[in-house]
Amino acid sequence: MLALMERLLLRAESERAYPIPLFLPLASWAGPQLPLARWLEDELARVYLLPRELYRHLLDARGVVLLLDGLDEVRPEQREACVAAIDRFRRDHGCRVLLSCRSRVMQALQPGVVIGPAVELQPLDDEQVRDVLAQAGSGLAAVRAALEREAPGHGPDGEGRGTLAELARSPLMLSIIMESYNGLASDELPAFGSPEAQRRHLLDSFVDRTLGRKDHAPF
Repeated sequence: MLALMERLLLRAESERAYPIPLFLPLASWAGPQLPLARWLEDELARVYLLPRELYRHLLDARGVVLLLDGLDEVRPEQREACVAAIDRFRRDHGCRVLLSCRSRVMQALQPGVVIGPAVELQPLDDEQVRDVLAQAGSGLAAVRAALEREAPGHGPDGEGRGTLAELARSPLMLSIIMESYNGLASDELPAFGSPEAQRRHLLDSFVDRTLGRKDHAPF
């Protein structure tokens, strides 16, 4: 969704009449006790320091695209009310809305609740993972070799993917693998018996590397 927002921003910069994309996580929506329109105003003022009058002007002019992330982070008993509130807001103001969540959360909603068409992102296949790593340079040679060893037919059980290869099918985890393991030799790559253990190690390594950068900007 952030990659899409970047492309929409570039288009809005080049086309003055194109709507401005605004990204917000839904986790802080407090449910029926806080109307969606009020929540949006509060969050945009807090996150973007956007003057409320400017937001209202853009909204009236249909000059925004809302990218709302993380329906699965809304409390389960409030998710359908949240989707209904988003749908009412979309129809009332004529603005475009993109809503994201995990597939299982979308599937659990009652029929007729989902807004418009849905697109499900699929895991990367092995060829896509290889292509990404091949373009990343020699620093990830050890990762490429490890993934080849863990490919179907070569994994620990002779059938399925190994732990690292399974995690690499997620675009997010693949980017974290590339950041965390770049420059490591084959004998420096840690091995774990479960995807969860490897995921925790990768996230810890990613945070350590990111915070340790000399060019890292403070929050």
